[in-house]
Amino acid sequence: MLFLLLALPACSGADSGTPDADPDEEPDAEVGPDAAPDNRVVKLNEVYKKQPGTDFHEFVEIVGDPSTSYEDLTIVIVESDAGVTAGTIKSAFEVGTTDADGLFTTPFTEETLSNGSFTVLLVSGFDGELEADLDAADDGTLDAAPWNRILDSVALIDDPVGVAYATTVLDLDFDGGTEEVDGAARVPDGAATWVRHDPEGAGLQGVLGAGGQACTGCGVEAASAGTAKVTPGVANELVTPGTTTAGLVLNEVYKKQPSTDLHEFIEVFGAPSTDYTAYTIVVLESDVGTTSSGVVDLAYPVGTTNAGGFYATPYTNETLENASLTVLLVTGYTGALATDLDTNDDGTLDGTPWTAIVDSVALIDTTGHAYSPTVVTNDFDLSGAGEPDGVARFPDGAHAALTDWKRHDPGANGLAGVPGQGGTLCTTCGTMAAVAGTALVSPAATNTVAP
Repeated sequence: MLFLLLALPACSGADSGTPDADPDEEPDAEVGPDAAPDNRVVKLNEVYKKQPGTDFHEFVEIVGDPSTSYEDLTIVIVESDAGVTAGTIKSAFEVGTTDADGLFTTPFTEETLSNGSFTVLLVSGFDGELEADLDAADDGTLDAAPWNRILDSVALIDDPVGVAYATTVLDLDFDGGTEEVDGAARVPDGAATWVRHDPEGAGLQGVLGAGGQACTGCGVEAASAGTAKVTPGVANELVTPGTTTAGLVLNEVYKKQPSTDLHEFIEVFGAPSTDYTAYTIVVLESDVGTTSSGVVDLAYPVGTTNAGGFYATPYTNETLENASLTVLLVTGYTGALATDLDTNDDGTLDGTPWTAIVDSVALIDTTGHAYSPTVVTNDFDLSGAGEPDGVARFPDGAHAALTDWKRHDPGANGLAGVPGQGGTLCTTCGTMAAVAGTALVSPAATNTVAP
């Protein structure tokens, strides 16, 4: 599918008026010289321009009839920062066929949609050109209309002097807020009301954007209740109180059981029954005082999650370090086992054979190089119980803070009767009562805390 892009720098200049905003008022469709009746119900549904970190996930979404071709429509982005480029066509995306839910989303772009002010127009019969100035006088009124009709429009304005070429204007305080709108969505799909996106990018964790890049900053902090999740190509919804993210994350790491370690595993948690083969779990040696710190010990390709959203690596036998190690969840992995990624053993990676680190955790005993900002030490939970045998997140998928991790029960409760590597049972697992407040070992199943 053809889509045209042009990224221009944001600019500012002389004041221009901003039309009064009425969120429920539909834009004037009779703009083009050849306008004809068009009774189709198709709307702009979601616009996302700014995420935590580099903007790899910019997109615009429309909603219309299910499985319907809208190839005569174009999404046009018009510069709305006040100044000499106000009214300039920045980008144009050809619309295609909606999916079974009536949604069509543009391809992800990188640093293309302005982090300043712009207007999004959904038009029919577009015959304009990129860089064309449709407001030669820079007075907030379009002098040219290279389309037949405007079916829908919305302006995202971050400056009091921004120029909105739409009657629906989402400025800093359109909803009583005070910050720039990173993006917005109609909730539910097609509704009259727009809701600003969660500023922490809730909903994008684990979603690969332009160039296969993941948003490593998305969902790190708790989401703001009442804002909209970022949901390209799926139904729009509000963030509910207490949620953090909804992407693929590390969820459980188990390295040491009573007697022989026949049940070592690493678990991730994401959407149910979803193919995550673009991801790899990489384990790095993290002991200090050796020449092996930073060496790739293991690499597990991730597969498809089960109906509960869990994927666990096959059990291994005496393979995961009982001392210090770092676990990375990455995309675009191209490395090899035994490769030293910290050649001078200073705790800083010199090589990064991956596109992005999506999530990470380091389990460090008395000393060690942690190649992750999330560090589980012997006393991370102030229990004084010594080196953790493993850790699990509560609830599943939570990753707002270190406190989301809980150490595993030292008696390996949860593994009794579970065949490990080679089909061997752990005869010493679960023979003692679980320590209250610790995590039961639960490969590929819901994490549980011992009462």
